[in-house]
Amino acid sequence: MQALRTDDGAGDVTGALRRLTEFWSPEGAVDLRVDDVTHLLGEEARLTVYRAAQEALTNARKHAPGEPVTMHVRAVEGGVRFEARNACTSPPLSGTGFGVSGLRERARTLGGDAGLLCDNGTVCLWMTLPAPSRSSSSTISPGSASA
Repeated sequence: MQALRTDDGAGDVTGALRRLTEFWSPEGAVDLRVDDVTHLLGEEARLTVYRAAQEALTNARKHAPGEPVTMHVRAVEGGVRFEARNACTSPPLSGTGFGVSGLRERARTLGGDAGLLCDNGTVCLWMTLPAPSRSSSSTISPGSASA
């Protein structure tokens, strides 16, 4: 959680993601595109976005070492969407770990969702989270993964 804290104690998801991708860059190129979404998310949701980034980078290292990763966090109507894409050099195995299922559980607890798509040699880890001002009945639908 310390990586999300700034000097004033507020969680800065943009800065935390930049530091995380700088740390991982020796493993492969990481193209990070982040809207300033800190104000749209509560502390637990900011931590969940950070965990999604960690999961995406871990999966890329395990299944496509050295391949570039594109990560995009953007504001969408009603909340935030996270997407991370990389080459799919070996097919992801369903149920071999707790990373994506744990992320999905975290996202659903917050009123969102998460998943993993593999298509045409590209894997996409996606997650949607609603802004806290939204009621729990107005969640963001997963829709199609778009870059």
